Amino acid sequence: MERPIVELWTEYLFLTKEMSKALVRNDFPLFEEILQQREHFQEIIDKSQDKQFVQTVVGQELVRKIAQENKVLQQEFHFYASSVQNKVVVAKAYEEGGLSYTGGRMDRQS
Repeated sequence: MERPIVELWTEYLFLTKEMSKALVRNDFPLFEEILQQREHFQEIIDKSQDKQFVQTVVGQELVRKIAQENKVLQQEFHFYASSVQNKVVVAKAYEEGGLSYTGGRMDRQS
């Protein structure tokens, strides 16, 4: 049974919001899972014969909300990517700095 187009767009909006929440929680595996689900809905929407829905008031409102959520998602993703990049830089600094030497200095007696 084919779902009404409004349900598909509403689910797409819901999944977009959930992707942002997953990034805020630093749960990238969940983010990827939700992204796959959202892509599935995108495929169904693209194959749908109902192209006029986005011209309706309800359709335009859903598209506007999705656009807003996509902006939030982009900001959250940028923040997440920056955070991961910073962690990598710190990890490399520790690797290059030699943790064993730091531990040796702490064991040194005055």
